[in-house]
Parts: sequence; C-alpha cells; structure tokens
Amino acid sequence: TTSPDDHSLPLSVFTEIERMEARLVKLDDSDKNKKPLSKALERLEKKLTGLQYERIQYLGKPYKEGMVCKVRSFIPSNDPVHKVPTITRIIKPYISYCGEKIQTAEIEVSECG
Repeated sequence: TTSPDDHSLPLSVFTEIERMEARLVKLDDSDKNKKPLSKALERLEKKLTGLQYERIQYLGKPYKEGMVCKVRSFIPSNDPVHKVPTITRIIKPYISYCGEKIQTAEIEVSECG
C-alpha cells in the first residue's frame, strides 16, 4: 500500500504529460491524432489539479538566476529568440501539492553567445 505522503504516481504522470506535450508540438497540425491526444493530456492534468497537485509550466519561459529549478545544462544557440536565456527542455517538471513544492524542476536552458 502507499502512504498519503507518497507522491510517486502523480510525479510520474506529470513527467509523462510533459514528455508527451513536447512530442505533440512536433506533430503537424493536420495530424488527426494531435487534438484528441492534447485533450487527453488536459484531462489528466485537470484530474491531478483536482487532487491539489500543480505543475508550473516553464517551457519557453525566460530563465533567470535564482529560479527554483535545477539547470541540467546550458545549450549554446544561434537562434535570436535565445538572446535572453530560455528554458527549452523540461527533464522533470516543478510540482507542488497543496501549495508546497514536492519536486524541483530540472531544465535545459538555451542561450546565445
């Protein structure tokens, strides 16, 4: 049996949602499977939110020193979008339960220069 403090299942589900969302972005909008998969992921996240879990979405956001996350690596980039260091990959999402952090995000940051 699992204890009330065991968050391993929600953490695993959020990590898989993050991975699937990253793959969905790469699918062409004309792919008939894209919308149903996206809706299914939304339902899963909504269910977890109803259980008082929350995932902070960092992907595509600017990275600033002092953010509550672990930078796995900084990736050099020639993309002008990355003039400001930008979070371009989530290895583990930031997750809170009842407003308390239970998992720190692990990220990759792309930056010019």
